[in-house]
Amino acid sequence: MKKVKLYLVSLLTIVMALFSFVGCGPVGKYTATSYKMGPVSVAIEDSNSYIELKLDKSATIHIDIAGVMTIEDSGTWEKGEDKEVKITTENTTYTVTVDGNTLTYGVIVFTK
Repeated sequence: MKKVKLYLVSLLTIVMALFSFVGCGPVGKYTATSYKMGPVSVAIEDSNSYIELKLDKSATIHIDIAGVMTIEDSGTWEKGEDKEVKITTENTTYTVTVDGNTLTYGVIVFTK
């Protein structure tokens, strides 16, 4: 019985370690929360803009800027240097910065 308990505890430890490695990366859905220009930040309420980085290295981009301009694209992503992530689509390569639960694309700040 003690060997079974030891085996189960070991298995649980391994599974938890694997999930913690997945959580450390940039994978997740980031929703637009603000526009930041220098020291000035303007909150975005009721945003439907997001960038999603999936575990299978695919990415989905949906950015709606005040109903005037919409960017909808999908492709793949890869880690770049430092906190940089490159999202490559059929026509464009987007370079974003991921720092913890925050993703920044230009002046738009997204949060997980």
